Amino acid sequence: MEALKLLLEWQPDFAVVDINMPEMSGLDIIREAKANKLETDFIILSGFGEFSYAQEAIAQGAKAYLLKPVNAEELNNQIGQICLMRSKKSHTPMSQKYTQHLIDNNFNRLIDGKYNDPSAINSFLQSLDLSIGMGNCYVMVIQFNTEPSDHEKVLHLLNEKFSDIKHVFWSIDSKKIGGIFNITEETPLHLAMKIVDSLPEDQMCQAIGIGDMVNQLTNASYSYGRAMTALSYRLFDNSSKIFPSDVICTTAPTLRLQEIDCLPLVQHIVKREKDEIRAFCNDFFNSLLYVKMPPPNYVFSMCYALFSQIQKEFSNFLKENITDFAKSQDLYQCTDTWQIIDWLCNTFCDLSDMVDAIYGYSNPQSDKRVDISLVDRK
Repeated sequence: MEALKLLLEWQPDFAVVDINMPEMSGLDIIREAKANKLETDFIILSGFGEFSYAQEAIAQGAKAYLLKPVNAEELNNQIGQICLMRSKKSHTPMSQKYTQHLIDNNFNRLIDGKYNDPSAINSFLQSLDLSIGMGNCYVMVIQFNTEPSDHEKVLHLLNEKFSDIKHVFWSIDSKKIGGIFNITEETPLHLAMKIVDSLPEDQMCQAIGIGDMVNQLTNASYSYGRAMTALSYRLFDNSSKIFPSDVICTTAPTLRLQEIDCLPLVQHIVKREKDEIRAFCNDFFNSLLYVKMPPPNYVFSMCYALFSQIQKEFSNFLKENITDFAKSQDLYQCTDTWQIIDWLCNTFCDLSDMVDAIYGYSNPQSDKRVDISLVDRK
């Protein structure tokens, strides 16, 4: 009864009710609201999946029937759809901020592969009068060094610049803006160059990744994945701003960590031979460059594998878990090849200092010193 009392008092645009509530069910609430001529739209929550419950809820006028536990994204999407319908019905435009929120939410679901119903997507595009079509298209990802001071301003500027082209722009996260374009006479590379030129100096982008063409909008998640992969190749060339998908390496790697002799590195660490440690790290990294720009994920995974292998060697050697000398997550924050090499060198030099400070292996007079030949060759 309390729910009905609040409903009659506030007369909200929409309400979320459970089908099972004390004293009155969600269906009873909807019936009473209709009897009192309320124009509230309802979303029903239920733990019951039977079709008869959903059928009765829809027959009573519920706009959606969601099963518990409720997915927050799905609930948010249903609320957005209700707002769109009410806006069109009342001929009152929604605020630009909320409209952009709906665009951001739905297109992020699209590129995540969670929004692939063509009729629902088409209905959404039409409800917001978005120019992007359902046919052939490709995704661009615009990466910023720092969070733009005004995302809305950047989106507005881009939408104005490309008003004569079928497109959509949205915020992926605080440092990335996504764009989808239908086929035009202008090449994707040319459009990317226009994006770079159109951004003001205080909002300059770091780089743009261009995904492959796909035959329909519902496949945009594939194009997005390719754009993000292309963008990762900035690791090898931070002077360029545009990375089309044809930069992606298609040649399989030829080297595996098992083929690397790690014993010299272990010995250099024990002896505190820092120049030799740096030389080993440089040679190791160069061995990964079997082509000019190998897959960045291969480079990162091999460097992490070396780090993990050396960590394991010393944990076994010292008979204790060695974990405090480096943070592996810092490796994945590196944005160019020199940073990766520096991380490797600094990590193993720090390990050498730590081992020496505790065990004094580099000091021939130390009574704690052990024979490094005891380190197993892996």
